[in-house]
Amino acid sequence: VSEGPAIALNVVGEWIYFSDGSYEGGIYKIRLDGTGKTKLNSVTSYNVYAEGDWIYYTGEYWGGKIYKMKTDGSSVTEIVDEECRGFIVYDGYVYYLKNL
Repeated sequence: VSEGPAIALNVVGEWIYFSDGSYEGGIYKIRLDGTGKTKLNSVTSYNVYAEGDWIYYTGEYWGGKIYKMKTDGSSVTEIVDEECRGFIVYDGYVYYLKNL
């Protein structure tokens, strides 16, 4: 669908959301047919989770605080003010592993 690396792929509707996996990369979206590739931010994270109109991600390459943003890249909000290793979103709640 797209050239280059992609990790943490999530499909919501007609879009794929992903991190490019590089330390200086970002979070992107692309249509299922490979058109419309858009860089949403410059934060690269192994932890990217898209659900509905939101994308949840950690603010560091290997982990960090948890943020959410709209699927168009707007409305960035910090939602967990602790260093986290990984997380899931389920039924409106964010469950995470705290870094020790």
